[in-house]
Amino acid sequence: ATKALRCAVGQQRLAVRELREATRLRPRDEDTRRRLLAARRALRDLQAAIETPQPRSLRRFVAHFNLAVRHWDQGKAKQAIAEAERACEELRAQKVPLGCAEHTLLTMKQVHAKFSAEERRLQECGREAQSASLDKMQALSTGYDLGCLYFMKQMLVRAEEQLQSTMERARAANALRCVDLERRRQRLQDEAGPKASPVFLSLDDMADSKAQRLGQMMDDLTDDLEFVAECRMKWRLEEETGKADVLQDTRLRDGARPSLVPCLLRRFTREPKECRECDRWLSELTRGTGVDLGLRARGGRCAVASGPACG
Repeated sequence: ATKALRCAVGQQRLAVRELREATRLRPRDEDTRRRLLAARRALRDLQAAIETPQPRSLRRFVAHFNLAVRHWDQGKAKQAIAEAERACEELRAQKVPLGCAEHTLLTMKQVHAKFSAEERRLQECGREAQSASLDKMQALSTGYDLGCLYFMKQMLVRAEEQLQSTMERARAANALRCVDLERRRQRLQDEAGPKASPVFLSLDDMADSKAQRLGQMMDDLTDDLEFVAECRMKWRLEEETGKADVLQDTRLRDGARPSLVPCLLRRFTREPKECRECDRWLSELTRGTGVDLGLRARGGRCAVASGPACG
């Protein structure tokens, strides 16, 4: 049928061209002018019959959605919620089901409301620690608790930064213990005299409750940083050759064919039903002929990042 329509369009174009030439030669012939107008209308109708509707572009939605998840990972809750709302507005304007955009927005609002008070309290304690109003162990504990809170909110980039900062301060505190140990050893050596045997001390000789807490915290921080790194690897998109690592870490595409990052709800739930809803929405969105996400095709399927299989 399409081939026949294309042949008809070609013949109609030829008829329009012939009638246009006839009108040029006989400009006062009303019958020729009417036939030309009718031929042009017929040509437009035939062309409309074979033209497929242009897909609606949702690239702005992809940009807002990806940026929302990026802001969330960086601990910028308000900016993330604002971008998620813009992503939903883009879908509403195109009359497309909200799906994962709505899931992500609701998840951000619920999680932020649940932890915002505790986050403000820990941040205030951290500022007090910087002003030296708290002892070092309490300041380290506050920083560690804040990193754990960011992880509970699944702000993975911010959680890793906070835990890494706490680890560096813990190492600095441990280095000061080593300096104090060396000073103590040197003092004992001086008291023993130059002919005495060398004095040896270890950190166990300075063991106290704070030292034990510091050692345990450093062990916990090491384990937590490894686990957060694994989580970030699980939720990132595949790497792009030639792309800066800092952009790969945010999982944002800067090329001509952007990809949609996974729904934030997947990080908080393992319920098969909710994950299937996300999969169904994304499948319908990418498979529909009337919607263009600008996603890169690979092996006949859209290269959309997805979380681990649920259930």
